Amino acid sequence: IPAPPPLPTPEGGAPEDPAAAAGLALYQANCMGCHSIDGVAGAGPTWLDLYGATITLEGGETVVADDEYIIESIQNPTAKIHEGYGPIMPPFAQLTDEEIAQLIAYMKTISANAGE
Repeated sequence: IPAPPPLPTPEGGAPEDPAAAAGLALYQANCMGCHSIDGVAGAGPTWLDLYGATITLEGGETVVADDEYIIESIQNPTAKIHEGYGPIMPPFAQLTDEEIAQLIAYMKTISANAGE
């Protein structure tokens, strides 16, 4: 069965960066059921403009959605719960460090705060 074509970025095209393109494929395979890329909230927070943003956690603490936070959220999703969302995300221990880096590369392509 052929793989479906990549979803476009919010701007309309697939990422040019190979790592981000691989991250898009991983997003499609593992994440898109709960996380949107268009700003619409789902079971989990949208990824649109998530990277580099300040996030409020349950309990009122804030964190920046940087590499460290995203890695921890993938590997240990109940460590810091995004306000407004329950602790429903399973850990994705099967993802390699390289795959997580690819997901982050993709997240940066759809985040206005990525360069800050």
